[in-house]
Amino acid sequence: MAPIAADNAPITPTTVARHEQEVVDLRRLSLNSKLQGAARQQALFMQQQDKRTHKGPGGSGIKERLRKVGYHPANCVENAAAGGGELGAPDKIFHTWMESPDHMENILREDMQEVGFGSASGASGRRYWCADFARPQG
Repeated sequence: MAPIAADNAPITPTTVARHEQEVVDLRRLSLNSKLQGAARQQALFMQQQDKRTHKGPGGSGIKERLRKVGYHPANCVENAAAGGGELGAPDKIFHTWMESPDHMENILREDMQEVGFGSASGASGRRYWCADFARPQG
């Protein structure tokens, strides 16, 4: 993916939205507000714990967290990332995911139909990212 923002550019909703749109365009995924909410909650949880993790509050997994926000997945996967400074910038995170075989596989999975993204910044300057990909039941 081509970088959207310069390394020292501030992270703005517009910058993040451009990278989200790149993923959506790449896979023809639909943005889903419930997945957005779940991903945002997970990013905030990681920020509060100051670590990248796929486990949420109480050790919850992605399916449990999606059901909690009212989304009922037939299948789902999650990408999580964290980085400080320029390593936490959207262009770096999305580029890193596309260079990682497991993360890229999640993005390119043909059975996923919808996506939600979330991010949160910690006091240390570290930024946490979560992308939830899913296919709804039914």
